[in-house]
Amino acid sequence: MSASRCPCPGPGAVPGRLTTRDVNVRDVNFARYREECLREGIDPHTVVEGEALRTGLLRQRLDETIEGLVDDVRQRNIEAGTEEAERELLRSLQGSVQKVVQRTADKLPAADDDNQ
Repeated sequence: MSASRCPCPGPGAVPGRLTTRDVNVRDVNFARYREECLREGIDPHTVVEGEALRTGLLRQRLDETIEGLVDDVRQRNIEAGTEEAERELLRSLQGSVQKVVQRTADKLPAADDDNQ
């Protein structure tokens, strides 16, 4: 087993966290790997050792991450709906205020009539 695939955490590793290491930039596949990482918004200079985790633990972490993202999307949709409802309420309020102001202005005597 090579050192990069060792299931034990390296020096300074935190137990229960993903094991990471620097990327071999001299590898023939680095350019393609770098482009894929950049496209996904991932740091191309750090590798996460997925093989260092038990399959069940890796699957659990993936499930938790996916569920967290789904919950984030649900929360965002709720917040977006609330924000749209608030906007509609403000539009309605603004329309009502404009009508009241217009009615009040129509009832006031014209300023020009008083000066003549």
